[in-house]
Amino acid sequence: MYLDLHTHSYFSDGELSPEEIIDKARNKKTSIFSITDHNFLPDTASIKTYAEKNQIQYIDGVEISTLYRMSGSNFSLHILGYGRQLNREILNKNLQRTIDGYNRRAIAIIDKINKLLPDLRMDFQSLRLAGHEAYVSRNTIARIVAQHLKGNITVKDVLRKYVFIEQEDDTWMMTPKESFQLIASAGGIPVLAHSGRELRKLGHVAYEEILANLAKEGLLGLEVYYPKHSEDEVITLRNLGRKLGLYITGGSDWHGVIYTPEVSIGREIPAEDITPFLQDSRISTL
Repeated sequence: MYLDLHTHSYFSDGELSPEEIIDKARNKKTSIFSITDHNFLPDTASIKTYAEKNQIQYIDGVEISTLYRMSGSNFSLHILGYGRQLNREILNKNLQRTIDGYNRRAIAIIDKINKLLPDLRMDFQSLRLAGHEAYVSRNTIARIVAQHLKGNITVKDVLRKYVFIEQEDDTWMMTPKESFQLIASAGGIPVLAHSGRELRKLGHVAYEEILANLAKEGLLGLEVYYPKHSEDEVITLRNLGRKLGLYITGGSDWHGVIYTPEVSIGREIPAEDITPFLQDSRISTL
């Protein structure tokens, strides 16, 4: 099946509107699609209608930032939430603290950039009011810096050099378990995003232990098919997912040509892997 269950629009840190993204998905012959903006679910009624007109099955989606606590260190895990019709009010009300945290991070980043580039005079409130996004993202800040510097500097260059990542803390990042509970209360299925990243960091043994703990806490799926996963990682993650009884999903994490030029929308995922997820009553329209 050709599909994409992980993309981002201008409602978080993506480049295009949902309708523009669906146009691109249609051109790639994508049959099943989801936009998973960070920590925010827009009104998806018109998005679904537009997708249906383009012969695309649309699944509500969101990507929640969480902090996993380990003895000695904490690290970020992103949890995708999917549903045929997620409860927008429940999600956005409970994610407001996370949105506020990201906006505080943006203010700190902008303050540092203005000290380095005083002629830029970037203003948080102006950025907040100018765009569609629920919070001011690092991508938006980086794009403005790149435009200001001109030349051949790219958004990726700016992200590496100028857009400092403030240390994330537990004052505004929910735990993975809390995100599982939130997604479930909104009628959805929680899935671990870009799961190979943690596999690379931790190694197979430690990763499997953490994954098993997450499954006990309510994790139901694993994003196995992902552009940055090697063939070996796909095999390892697929086997782990099956061993733990997790759904297997996949997506591109596409943010737009400016932000993710190396990625394209859509990919082929074996029907035997994705069908159990699509047949879940929280997803299926049948």
